[in-house]
Amino acid sequence: MVATLKPRGPGGRPRTWTEPSAAGREILQAAGRRKLSLHQVAAAAGVSVATVYDVVSGRVADPRLSVARALARALRVPVDRLFPGA
Repeated sequence: MVATLKPRGPGGRPRTWTEPSAAGREILQAAGRRKLSLHQVAAAAGVSVATVYDVVSGRVADPRLSVARALARALRVPVDRLFPGA
């Protein structure tokens, strides 16, 4: 099962974006390989679901290093795979 973006976000709000960012595509692929939802990724990383969605959508193109590391650790991938140049 590949993680997909649903038309409604956390709290049932409609999404305002259609395509994930480059980092977002990597996060979705890594989550899909591990069979994790983005909610599970957020919980494993210790960040809010909104933060994960903001990174995936590109609203936050350059997250804090601590968030980037937490996401990479939760997905078991190198941080530079998600965020080249980090």
